Amino acid sequence: MDFKEWLTHGRGEQYYTKLQEDIWVKKYQHSGEDFNKWVERVSGGDNEVAKLIKDRKFLFAGRILATRGIDRTATYSNCYVIAPPKDSIKGIYNTAYEIAQTLAYGGGVGVDIGTLRPSGAPVANQAKTTSGAVSFLELYAMTSQIIGQHGRRGALMVSMPVWHPDVYDFITLKQDTSKATKANLSLRVDNDFFNAVRTGKKTPIKFTYETGGKQYTYEKLVDCKKVFESVCKIAWETAEIGMLYWDNIINYSIVDKHPNFAYAGVNPCAEQPLPAYGSCLLGSLNISAFVCHGGMVDFVELANATRIATKALNDVQDEGIDRHPLPQNKACVEQWRQIGLGVMGLADAMLKCGVAYGSLAAEIFIDKIFKTILQNAFLESARLGKARGNFGEFDAHAIKESTFYKCNKQLLDDWDGKHLRNSQILTIAPTGTISTMLGVSGGIEPLFATHYTRKTESLHGCDKYYKVVTPIIAELFGDSETLPSFVVTAHDIHYKNRIDIQAAAQRYIDASISSTINLPNNATQKNIADLYMLGHKAGLKGVTVYRDGCYRDGILTVDKLPDTTTYDKPCPSCEVGVINSGGCSICLSCGYSQCG
Repeated sequence: MDFKEWLTHGRGEQYYTKLQEDIWVKKYQHSGEDFNKWVERVSGGDNEVAKLIKDRKFLFAGRILATRGIDRTATYSNCYVIAPPKDSIKGIYNTAYEIAQTLAYGGGVGVDIGTLRPSGAPVANQAKTTSGAVSFLELYAMTSQIIGQHGRRGALMVSMPVWHPDVYDFITLKQDTSKATKANLSLRVDNDFFNAVRTGKKTPIKFTYETGGKQYTYEKLVDCKKVFESVCKIAWETAEIGMLYWDNIINYSIVDKHPNFAYAGVNPCAEQPLPAYGSCLLGSLNISAFVCHGGMVDFVELANATRIATKALNDVQDEGIDRHPLPQNKACVEQWRQIGLGVMGLADAMLKCGVAYGSLAAEIFIDKIFKTILQNAFLESARLGKARGNFGEFDAHAIKESTFYKCNKQLLDDWDGKHLRNSQILTIAPTGTISTMLGVSGGIEPLFATHYTRKTESLHGCDKYYKVVTPIIAELFGDSETLPSFVVTAHDIHYKNRIDIQAAAQRYIDASISSTINLPNNATQKNIADLYMLGHKAGLKGVTVYRDGCYRDGILTVDKLPDTTTYDKPCPSCEVGVINSGGCSICLSCGYSQCG
């Protein structure tokens, strides 16, 4: 079998393009190895894993595909979070070093800067006052740009809690599109913030710090409604500033009741909340490959593949324990052992089954898929815990008391309550490169379009554009211009339905989900405000929006998108949420109701 045969076997020539070959050759093939040698290397010689790869049912994420079995200074982990910087010159620049070291090893990295004192605060040096947390954010972004990782996008995530005095500087930074271009930014928000937005009351915040042996307290009144409106405006303009629902993150995981566990931040695409110096290995099941002829999912094979993939990620974790960029990473892995098994090809699978993405049928479809994955991944982790040892901080009582376990207890009834290899098991990464290489939809996303242009810089060291026809459309419908009603793309789906789909999956995902909600050009800032409110209420852990025609170019584009999606009108009461244009409806932001 060669690379082209791997892609096209049983599917057709439309699944092979120059872009896919370029990805494999330039990112993952090593020293001219042929396809079979490549599979042998990345599978670690495990015949079950090799078969899953050859059947296109599972792929490790890029770090593993590129570096497993190769003697080089590089990590197998895609994701890292380092400790927030200590509020001193030494601490700030030590964090810059840790970012550089992590990037140099090939890992993406996240850091939260909420520990740094605000702009104008006194310092015990010649400067007398500090330039503020956001100025050092730019230092970290510059570090990311210098290291480069061969043009890899989104290698750095910088987050800040909404209660930091410099929050407005943080959220407005990227209005200047020349700033922090190699960093993703996300705002940490919580219940108190959304309550303050709804009430419109200004909220007092305090920031305490020490300098020159003296303690200072910075106090400020924050207009949360104004901050929220600014976030929505900037997201509308630039598609920047992701939203992290921090209370949802910290209160829904296997270890949310563990006395020694705390999240420190999120990875560059936000699907992995991690503790300080935590890391995560990623891999994804291709759900499309489990759909049989006749539009039925083979759940028996999905269960089997889930167990094999869970074991495979643990094998790689053991194998790569000494390949982390910082000594603190190894210690953290031994304590918590996070892995991240996810999916791709979900939208393709729905099309094969005649299910419209965003519909109630799609939510039911997702429910069945992720119940199977959670049950089998968790129980395989338990089997591995018994055979190899539990994660270092294993606490059976804390797991049983966790909100995540209680919500999914019926699925996990067969757990012996004594063993678990991993403190974090499931996630949904964007899978941009590996899903493109396979020719399937990425992560949990719907089909972007029936055809599109993809921009990449990491393959050639500069921006290069590829015309891509969505293969599943060609496979199922040939060159027909009349497509069934269940064929929908990202720009056809109302954001409320996108949130419902993400929420349906999040119930069974103990980590988080990377998802970008595409909006048409005519979407308003109030639509974005409503979207953010709905996401928090639905229990999402994070969300990003991208409005067509905003200032920032997307990786995927189509020539022209019709503004056909009709959204609702602003709530006349709170002016934050929206209500339907007709019939009886209620604003989920303030509770205002209207009929007719």
